Amino acid sequence: MVLSQGIPLVDDYQKLLNDDLFLHMESFSNTFLRKFALPLKKYRWVSDPLHQWSRQWEYPFAYSYIQEHIRVNGEEGDLAILDAGSGVTFFPYYIASTFQGIVKATCCDSDKSLEAIFQQINSGIDTPVEFQLSDICQLPYKSSSFDIVYCISVLEHMAYFEQVIREFKRVLKPSGLLIITFDISIDGDADIRLDRAGKLIESLKNHLSPSSEFNAAKCLNILGETDSPILTTEYIKRMNKEELLPWKKGSFSSTVKNLLTLQMPKRHFHNLTCFCRVLIKIV
Repeated sequence: MVLSQGIPLVDDYQKLLNDDLFLHMESFSNTFLRKFALPLKKYRWVSDPLHQWSRQWEYPFAYSYIQEHIRVNGEEGDLAILDAGSGVTFFPYYIASTFQGIVKATCCDSDKSLEAIFQQINSGIDTPVEFQLSDICQLPYKSSSFDIVYCISVLEHMAYFEQVIREFKRVLKPSGLLIITFDISIDGDADIRLDRAGKLIESLKNHLSPSSEFNAAKCLNILGETDSPILTTEYIKRMNKEELLPWKKGSFSSTVKNLLTLQMPKRHFHNLTCFCRVLIKIV
């Protein structure tokens, strides 16, 4: 099953949650979190990324295209895959485990604190992944090094994404895949605003070729339709699944502190959706 590109629809999201692909991935993630709970305590970002609203779609989306690429191109040799701006998650380990003997998974991130966490996890798992401390604006890899590069919810936080896209193209082999996902702020209160999302989509198109017939720019028009059944944080909130949102409720102590200092709690909710795209390096 290859998931659709663009902005995910609620119906597709709900079907995915009951699909064997998601259930298998969820089982691996849960086991990974239990086994490596101690080193992951030092990780300052989301502890359980698969159970975040957009990642429930984004990880299976990326995986579905990796799986399809392997199916079409065969299973011989080491398929080199780069997780760009990786953080520390179960996902590259899931890929390495599922395609053991086929895939060589590499992660890169600019956060130096991740090195020790990767070392601890790699020492306790059968399918370790390589970690490289690196800024994705200047990747430390030779040109044409990777068959696939994927980047999950990173580019919306970059001030200048043009250089990053050039680097992704440089390190990709001819006919290599670039899998990109990023958040879009529907209300304009967070990363990435709709106008910059359009520029990012245009930049991707200028450097790489679409993997299939798909009008990415036209897809953004769906955001203007208030009744469009798309996956958003507002939808997750309406479904009373706020545990899937990235904005945690304040602790009891912080609530008391706000009351004592007569401070009103800050508004943390942002209405977001996500955008997913797959492109190919032709030359």
